[in-house]
Amino acid sequence: MRVLIVGTVYPPDEGDSGFLSRWRETVGHLRTHGHIVRVVVTDERTRPLDMGGQQDVHRELRAYRNGERDTRASLLAYLRIERHNGRTLERHLRDFEPDVVSWWSMGGLSVGLLERVRRRGIPAVAVVQDDWLDYGRRVDRWHEWGRRHRQLARLLERATGVPAHVRFADAARYVFVSRTIWDRARATGVALPDVAILDSHRTTPGFGEVVRTELETTAARSRGPEQLSRPSSVDAGAGAPRLSVVIPTYRRHAALARSLDALERQTVAANDFEVIVVDDPEEDDAEAVAEAVAAERRPFAARHLHRHARGVSAARNVGWRAARAPIVMFLGDDILGDRDLLEQHLRWQACHPDERVGVLGHVRWARELELTPFMRWLEHGTQFDYHTIPGSEASWGHFYTSNVSVKRALLERAGGFDEQHFPFLYEDLDLGYRLSDLGFRLLYNRRARAQHLHQTDLAEWRRRMAATALAERQWVALHPQLRPYFYEHFSAAAAHPVARGRTGRYLLRWVPTWMPWLGRRVWTNATIYYRQQLGPAFLQAWREAEAR
Repeated sequence: MRVLIVGTVYPPDEGDSGFLSRWRETVGHLRTHGHIVRVVVTDERTRPLDMGGQQDVHRELRAYRNGERDTRASLLAYLRIERHNGRTLERHLRDFEPDVVSWWSMGGLSVGLLERVRRRGIPAVAVVQDDWLDYGRRVDRWHEWGRRHRQLARLLERATGVPAHVRFADAARYVFVSRTIWDRARATGVALPDVAILDSHRTTPGFGEVVRTELETTAARSRGPEQLSRPSSVDAGAGAPRLSVVIPTYRRHAALARSLDALERQTVAANDFEVIVVDDPEEDDAEAVAEAVAAERRPFAARHLHRHARGVSAARNVGWRAARAPIVMFLGDDILGDRDLLEQHLRWQACHPDERVGVLGHVRWARELELTPFMRWLEHGTQFDYHTIPGSEASWGHFYTSNVSVKRALLERAGGFDEQHFPFLYEDLDLGYRLSDLGFRLLYNRRARAQHLHQTDLAEWRRRMAATALAERQWVALHPQLRPYFYEHFSAAAAHPVARGRTGRYLLRWVPTWMPWLGRRVWTNATIYYRQQLGPAFLQAWREAEAR
């Protein structure tokens, strides 16, 4: 297990206080038990530093106070502290790749660091030995300013990327050294649902062991049991891969090649997974696909297959039925996976071996694309809807086959994708809905990230609306208990006065939906405008199908 420990001063600073002795003991205890530990603290020292015995200790963070003196300066000065500390933390998270983060005495430090780790989805344990959950929020002048000016703080956070608020309840598991300190923390109004309180009679020699157990338990609960620095093995039989990646492709040869190149850079071993690419041999250039696959030069096992019928459903069925691994991952041919994409899926799948559990990864627009207001709008319910997922529990409606993994055994029970009714569009929702009838549970792993390499625009989406209308009619015909999502929204937009959408479209990039007053106004205006632009083609196709 790799543990990143963050806090203020660290031994040999400030003498041999009980607080620092327990901290030093915990670090030693972790290393004695084979864990890799890195310590990141402030550059403050109250006496000359003796480097003897120091191992992987980085004194780089900046504090809001020196001793008992607050650094009361301008908002710009606070922002400089936050940016420095944020960059320092992000660098260590990237280079060290911890399995769990441990917070120690954050009073005087940037409490926004907790929020940064929370947003990354890294499990954390906060060891609380004094009242830093109270005074630390006030000493952190940036956080204190943000609490007093919430609306302005959200705008500033959007502009600077520096967290202006902290969701303490979700940021960590909190280990209090006594019930007295826990009672004082509760009195401040901080809601902390995940808490452990040490016995008041516990002696110092046992402290490191207790904290180690908390760290191991928290990391295993989130990332996978026991060997956290490497994904747990999955019994797939001798010589078989642990994961089969199925990629249906259609006339995207350059993007496909880049998607496969990204899989070459994965953190898991090349023999841990295989890749199955399925093309359309009649309407696509099979030779160009084979050149992009380049199976003979890939470090992982790669196969190039042909679908037997038209549509992406048939392609995915061919792929997963040919898979050799017990876990099947569906990936788009224009999806560039982050380096640990497959590792994240394997870890979560190993932590949840039940065949009814699947893992959904996150897809964002590729950084190299020009992110237009329309593309930003697509992320909120039209193409993806990640922002509606609370915590890690997604619903069958979030079964997006651009980045998702499921057990092959459950696919067999469900019969795979419905090629007859949904050859293209609604095929993943239909499968997700049928899987839910089998007790399917979809977990959302925000760290299983990938980029969507597809520049799109309003004209392209207008062209696909007719096919979307036919698929949705088929959907509600087979599932009459469910509501027609696009039909209802486009019909409502058509009945609304014509929206120009200029202000809304321009501000979508910078104004979040949750911003008071302005957020709702901007997004409502843009939503009506885009639905009025897409709706006519959809509704016309719907009426024509209805007449037939």
